[in-house]
Amino acid sequence: MKANATQVVRHWSSYLLKVQQGLTVDIVKSGKLVAKLSPASGGMSGKDFAAILRRHQPDPETADELARCLKEQEAHERAAIAD
Repeated sequence: MKANATQVVRHWSSYLLKVQQGLTVDIVKSGKLVAKLSPASGGMSGKDFAAILRRHQPDPETADELARCLKEQEAHERAAIAD
């Protein structure tokens, strides 16, 4: 999302809400990017995220697609190393 600096100042709470919802706001002045307003990182620890992933049961199609992508990536890496 892009907004000019004046808009952000005038409607701060509205833009802050958007950031809290996960959006990043590119702030421009005179058409040039001067800042980014983005969600703070670290909202969830890696340990907590891993626990969520362990509880999740992927559907078979997604699991198959992920396995295919992983094999493809490994093949690209092996080819890059061989070159």
